[in-house]
Amino acid sequence: MVISAWRDEPLEPPVRLAVDEGTLAQHLSLLYSDAAALWPNTEQEAGAFNLLTVHIEETVLTRKPGQADLILDRVKRVPEWVEPGDGA
Repeated sequence: MVISAWRDEPLEPPVRLAVDEGTLAQHLSLLYSDAAALWPNTEQEAGAFNLLTVHIEETVLTRKPGQADLILDRVKRVPEWVEPGDGA
């Protein structure tokens, strides 16, 4: 997925988020309990997706120059940048 703007602000360079369905499902499951504490009246998956959106926003807004490729991990709760030359 290419994210070219966030909250109506253009991102230059755009962020590329690489994730497959299985990784997304696993990543969201890591966020269930934290999301339930933040949004107790929201369905489990919707709350986890809300929290993922917050994590992506924080990651994108604090990125260093040259960071453009973002991945979700099946074990870690926050997205990670792929450093140039990492081959991911």
